[in-house]
Amino acid sequence: YSISATRDSGYIITGNTQYPPYWSKDLLAIRLDKNGDTLWEKNFGGGNDEYGVSCFQTLDGGYAFAGCDLSFMCGPFTPGGKSEAFFLKTDANGDGQYYAYYGDPYNQNFATGLVQTPDSNFVILALSYSPTNPQLQDMYLIKIRQSNGDTIWTKRYSTVGADYGYSLCKTSDGGFIIAGCTASLPGLPGFFMKVDANGD
Repeated sequence: YSISATRDSGYIITGNTQYPPYWSKDLLAIRLDKNGDTLWEKNFGGGNDEYGVSCFQTLDGGYAFAGCDLSFMCGPFTPGGKSEAFFLKTDANGDGQYYAYYGDPYNQNFATGLVQTPDSNFVILALSYSPTNPQLQDMYLIKIRQSNGDTIWTKRYSTVGADYGYSLCKTSDGGFIIAGCTASLPGLPGFFMKVDANGD
């Protein structure tokens, strides 16, 4: 679901793969050289379904991935299901260093964006969705520590309708830009939001 260039002119790709007989899904990470030849391919997952939706090479030469960990055999935002935002850090060879999970226990949570900050930590853009009320959907930012994935701060953003944040970028002043769409106005218009380095 995502591809990013690496510093040696190669690429890192993430998505998911499926295995019979139950067709469970694992996060898939593929490292390519500049010619598109595969250098390594790794799968990460447990008893649930894991999806990778964002990836890039980190400042230490490893890789960071964000996405969703699904339980109860549901898809993202499926009524009755449960999901958590998922973060994975690997070394330069694609070997996992740690996993981390984020989200409240009552809603479905799905990471849609990921950046690394100048202090080497990470900020995740995620959505929180109520399985019982489609209008209760917020987006939020989570800043986490590079060393272990522990949360530094979380900032939630909401309006009167469902809000969908799909893209996250760093800005030159150390803040962040979120782009997406909102159900607060007719026609599901797009929106753009700028926050500072603390998510305010």
